[in-house]
Amino acid sequence: MKPLSTLGAVLALACAAPLATAAARPPACDKPEWPAEARRYGLEGTTTLKFRIDPQGRPIEPSVARSSNWEILDQASIKSLMSCVFPPETVERVQGKAVPLQFVWKLEGADKVPPAFAEGSCAPSERFARFVPLERGATGTDGVLVRLLVRPADGLPYGVKTEAADPALAQAAADYAQSCRFVTDPKRAKEPGSAVIGRVLLK
Repeated sequence: MKPLSTLGAVLALACAAPLATAAARPPACDKPEWPAEARRYGLEGTTTLKFRIDPQGRPIEPSVARSSNWEILDQASIKSLMSCVFPPETVERVQGKAVPLQFVWKLEGADKVPPAFAEGSCAPSERFARFVPLERGATGTDGVLVRLLVRPADGLPYGVKTEAADPALAQAAADYAQSCRFVTDPKRAKEPGSAVIGRVLLK
């Protein structure tokens, strides 16, 4: 899976209001570093940050205005933002106001067909109703966002991770997803594990 450079997104959106003028210079930023774990699990999303710019052109007080739903991508966005230095005209224009900026994390050139979920294969649970593959909604009162890898040889999940802030809920959701089974293509049995994203729904 090849990551699209998010630097283009940073520079392009830095020219949006309230930073915009036709002749505005873009900020000088390090190339965003795509987390290896995010690539492995095929994570994508858009993180919107808000921040202020100090008199030296450095970002300060960064916060996530809208999450990508993946903590690892949100943190990578903040890390990338903090490497930026904004030109004096931008510093003067915003004058300490909160500035929005988006980081678009998208993979290209990858086989995005995940292993098929075996319906009804998850263990019975008093807390969880079912696993829904390909569902990317944020963790909420109705369910927990989950990512996992599947061994092509036998369809067993491993490396199960959740986006739940509550440690007890996170562990319970991970254990439930671990009990689910997936159907893989026998021709790919010797390939590394394939990524699956979905949500464990609460009863």
